[in-house]
This record gives sequence, C-alpha cells and structure tokens, in this order.
Amino acid sequence: MSSASRRPAATELAARLRALPPTMVERVDDDDDVTRGFLRDHKFLFVPLADLEAARTALATKLSAAKLEANPLFIDLDEPTDAERAASAAQLDELRAKQREAEATLARSSFVSADALTQLLVVRTAFAKTDVGASGRLMAALARVRADVLTRHPVEIGFAGGPVVSLAEHTALVRGIVWSTVITALLVALVLALYLRSLRLVALLGGVVVAATTVAFGLAVFTVGHLNAATAFLGAIIAGNGINYGVLLIARFRDERHHHDADAAMARAIAGTLRPTLVASLGASIAYGSLAATSFQGFADFAMIGAVGMLVCWLASYTA
Repeated sequence: MSSASRRPAATELAARLRALPPTMVERVDDDDDVTRGFLRDHKFLFVPLADLEAARTALATKLSAAKLEANPLFIDLDEPTDAERAASAAQLDELRAKQREAEATLARSSFVSADALTQLLVVRTAFAKTDVGASGRLMAALARVRADVLTRHPVEIGFAGGPVVSLAEHTALVRGIVWSTVITALLVALVLALYLRSLRLVALLGGVVVAATTVAFGLAVFTVGHLNAATAFLGAIIAGNGINYGVLLIARFRDERHHHDADAAMARAIAGTLRPTLVASLGASIAYGSLAATSFQGFADFAMIGAVGMLVCWLASYTA
C-alpha cells in the first residue's frame, strides 16, 4: 500500500462512515487539524517552564554581552572562556531544535503515520460501548462499508476500540456460559443417575432446578436489571447448590417408601426435611446476600441473584 492509495481510501471511508445512521455514529474524526491549529496559535503557552527560564537566561546573557561589546568605552578584563561561550550557544541551539521539532509535529496530522502509509479514523459512537446489540449492528455496517471500499482501493482496513472489545468479550462470555451450563448439567445428571438409578427422578429434579434458576434470573430484572461478567455464571452455581434440597427430599421419600404408601411417605419426607433444608437455604441465601455490603457493584449483583436463587430453589423443590 502507498500513500497515494491511502488518501482516497481514507477520504471515501470517512464519508461512508459519516453517512451511517445517527443512532450508530455521532461523529467521525479523520484529522486533528483544529487541535493542531489551536496549538500553533497558542504554542508558547505549552512550552515547559524550565525551557522558558533557560531561554530567558541565555538570551539575557547574550544581550548583555552584545551591549557591552558595542560600548566603545567598555574594556572587558574578565572575558568569558571558550567553554562558557560554547555552553551558552549549545543551550540556545538545543532550545531552537526543540522548537523546530514541535513545529514539525504540528505541521503533520497525528492521524497519519510518519511514513504516510497508515491513517487513523475515530468513530464516535452514539451509544455506550457496553451496548452489545448496538455494537453488533455497527460492526456489521462497518464490515459492509469496508468490503465496498476494498473493491476500489488496494488498502487494508482494520477495526479496534470499544464495540470490537465488547463484542469479543460478549462472545467469549456466552461461549463460556454455554459450556459451563452443559458440563454442569451432564455431571450433575450423571451423579444423580448413579445415586437415584431413575431417569424419571433425574428428569424431575432437573426440571425443577432449571425452572427455579430461570425464575431467579427473571427476578433479577427487578434487582440488578441485567447480567454482566461477574453474574452471568451464576446459573451453574444456583443449579449446583439449589438441587440439594430436592435430592434430600427424594432421598428421604425413598426411605419412607419402604414402610408407607406414596402419600404417607411424601408427607413424612416433607415433615422430616422441611425445617433443616429451609435453614440450609436461608444460610446459603444469607451467605450470598452478605456480598451486597461490598462497594463493588459486581459482587452486589452476585449477592442479589444468589440469595434469591437459593430461596426460589427451595420453594420449587417443595412445591413442584
């Protein structure tokens, strides 16, 4: 790619991006000429104080020496040494070099690399970078614009920034949640099947805990409003802990079934496990809820969902 191909491609790309809906793109910056113009107009306000003081001292010394040298009545009996003259001249040369370097920097856009082969375009989005849905729509639109521009210009176009990172994190998070849920469900189902030796009971327990976990996340709408990276994995935790109440109830029911009919066995199982499992559920709920005392919002959200989840799982086990 050459600078000749970079310029028209960047110009067309910027124009296409500005044409995107205002709900997606608020502004597109392809140059910093306004900022550079302001800095040029007020450049001496941005010079470090030490450089200004050094320049003042060197110029005062040079002016004083020039005035004395121009005075025919003045005889200098203590002429400065060559080293002193060289040091003063070197100091001024260094300050002039800094000035030239700063002016050269302001003469070139910081959006374009020194070799003029790479250019930056900054897209100011009209939505928060955590809005995954809007980020997905924007990235899809950007991909279409890029594909169209590349058909006419031999350049490379890449994307970085908030929406790109948000989509990558969201995709990784969803993938992680799916795998966590699948692995948890398979391992828990395997353990229950080995213990209960009944697919019907495994299905019953699984259905109850899935319904309870879903309700717990549904109630989160009224507490935290949405899931984030700190709370999205709670499904596996709620299911893994919440299934204990149903396991204890069924285990007690099966023991009682050896001596009583189904209705009596269930009544005795509920009577024998209701209070201890309720205490266990309240204890787990309090343990999760205690995290709400922290100032970290992620832990507070975790606390609300976990606390509610334990209670809902207990209620589901004894009603369903």
